[in-house]
Amino acid sequence: MTGIRARVMGLVAISLLVAVPAAADTFDTFEEAERDICTSAEDAAVFTYFRDSYYDLDKNLLAVTGGSRYDRLVALPKEKQAERLAFDHDRVQGLIPRMGRLFPRMNRPLDIPPMIKQLKDGAIWQPLSDHHTEILRVAFTRLLIQAEDGAATKMAAFLEAFDDYENKLLDAKADGITAEDAQVLSYLRGEVASRYRDSLRFLAKDVIFAGEFREKMVAGVQVACAGPAEEKE
Repeated sequence: MTGIRARVMGLVAISLLVAVPAAADTFDTFEEAERDICTSAEDAAVFTYFRDSYYDLDKNLLAVTGGSRYDRLVALPKEKQAERLAFDHDRVQGLIPRMGRLFPRMNRPLDIPPMIKQLKDGAIWQPLSDHHTEILRVAFTRLLIQAEDGAATKMAAFLEAFDDYENKLLDAKADGITAEDAQVLSYLRGEVASRYRDSLRFLAKDVIFAGEFREKMVAGVQVACAGPAEEKE
């Protein structure tokens, strides 16, 4: 019995290692490494990076959009409202660099509208630098919009909802909220969760885990490496 229990515990431990997202320093190690990605896109570390980036975003975005009700804040003093809304706003802003591990050039709120434009245009700009993460994220985002008809439109709608929610929180933490504001915040948060599930969540999962990820990324990286960087306003 002891041997069986040990084997079971071992399998549980292995499954936890597979399911738990990587720590932040693991992302930093990959991102800061010197890497000629144009000749090494088939490296298993590329798959691991995108897999763990997806898990990390998914876990945190679902946690952020599953918070408590905003209507409960209306009766609180303004300073208490501001404290809670600032907390939520910080968490929402913290999702942007997590999305930026999948999308190129996304680290702050001002980076969201340019990505929305690219998605609506159905054309992701060529890399603006030769850093391996920039090239990989361009290639990955192109795979996302090729995953199914309408994928780019769905992801643009998700990012628009996210941008609206972040902006509303920014205003609310400064001004406080009324009952109407609470309804708007709850609606926008629900839109973020719904549109995420309908777009990036399943598209990224499909691209990463459905097979041929390595081959598709190698091909996409070659395209991203071939053309000159494009300067955009």
